Amino acid sequence: MWQSQGNALAAQCTLDGESGDHCRLSTKLLTDFRRVEWMWIVLVCATYMLSNYIRAIRWKDLLRTVDVEVSTFNAVAATMVGYFANVGVPRLGEILRPGILARYDKAPLDRTFGTIVLERIVDVVLFGVMIGLGFLFHYEALWSYLSSNVEIQPSTLITILVLMMVSGVIGILSLRWLLGRREEQLSPFLTKVKGILQGFIDGILSITRLPNLPLFVAQSIGIWVLYFLMHYLAFLSYEPTASLGLLDAILVFDFGALGIVLPSPGGMGTYHFLIVESLDILKVPRADGFSFAMIIFFTLNLGCNVVFGLISLVLLPIVNGKTTSSSTLSTD
Repeated sequence: MWQSQGNALAAQCTLDGESGDHCRLSTKLLTDFRRVEWMWIVLVCATYMLSNYIRAIRWKDLLRTVDVEVSTFNAVAATMVGYFANVGVPRLGEILRPGILARYDKAPLDRTFGTIVLERIVDVVLFGVMIGLGFLFHYEALWSYLSSNVEIQPSTLITILVLMMVSGVIGILSLRWLLGRREEQLSPFLTKVKGILQGFIDGILSITRLPNLPLFVAQSIGIWVLYFLMHYLAFLSYEPTASLGLLDAILVFDFGALGIVLPSPGGMGTYHFLIVESLDILKVPRADGFSFAMIIFFTLNLGCNVVFGLISLVLLPIVNGKTTSSSTLSTD
């Protein structure tokens, strides 16, 4: 992570035509974090951790609909270990999360992973809502930026859409064929694949069995409101961005979320670039924009994901060991 961050800083210095000690990562971080108001930084991390707690509780409710019971601690810890893993390898956390519950709560991997896919579908929908709000409040600035920096030929776009549609149709037809066959009509391998797919689909459809759908919706919206709020609180921690408002935070949040989604470890590089671009639209000098990106990136990834991820890794076997021992004693 350190080398990737150093490369991101070097690239920004090159773009700005600068050199010197302030282009060294260690010097840059010390300088930037000396300028922050730490009360707001603590609140940024607390807000982020609250969003992760809500996400874990929501996940636990989804798992209950497919007859999977897990402890609240394990759901929270698995969530934090997942985010910790994503810092190093994109999307690795989505694989580790069900693995942790399978180990400590005997949760079936297929249904557990299906609920994670459902989570991501909900996230995509709500991210789309946030993008829509960004266009609603910053339409001219966003359209001007996209028209100047994004060039997609109509033929390329049509080709991509056609390929996606054809792949989708083939996938759906194959899935219907497989699920419609009786076990005696399938080979042992396809029978096993069918069982995994059925569990996976059960996990995705868990939303249809929720006893309290409004609560799920409120939790989902709350998670993304907290994500947005983190960026506004980070504004207040840093003098060059302290004058920006809530509507400005929507724009910066949209750019930053896109930077995290792009396939680089924890959004390294892409996150910084897009945060700088969004703040440039808001007339914040690019050097200050990059400093802001470094501050929030290290606060969330080093201060929250790495620290709490490592703590979770250490506590998982300890807490579950104690739980197992207590259950054994009570049985005896």
